Amino acid sequence: MKYFGFLVLTTLCLLSLSPVLRALPQPAGHNEVEVTGHLGVTIPGNLHFLDEDSTLVAPFRNSEIPILVTMMVFNCPDNCNALPEGVADLINLSDLIPGKDYKALTISLHPEEMPMDAQAKKDSM
Repeated sequence: MKYFGFLVLTTLCLLSLSPVLRALPQPAGHNEVEVTGHLGVTIPGNLHFLDEDSTLVAPFRNSEIPILVTMMVFNCPDNCNALPEGVADLINLSDLIPGKDYKALTISLHPEEMPMDAQAKKDSM
């Protein structure tokens, strides 16, 4: 039952992502953003990201627990805090223990955002 709650939480995060993606500036020739689910697909372990401390990490490598992935724009001028706040509210309602039952990872969708932007967002939550 514990992982059913995790699946529901992940689905809600993906559904809430669509307005954020639509708010981003679109490249020339692209008028729409499409979100396509790939349930059951494993994310490659060799993907690397910079964390909020500017450390290169590979969060999907050898992970023994599910990873809740959310995407957002840290310096969003609109109401983009609804996603991380909603995720935090849902997590707080569950009996899941971060680090034991799951990991949480938020990735910026904006190519110019830096680790310091992630740290500032993390500090403000």
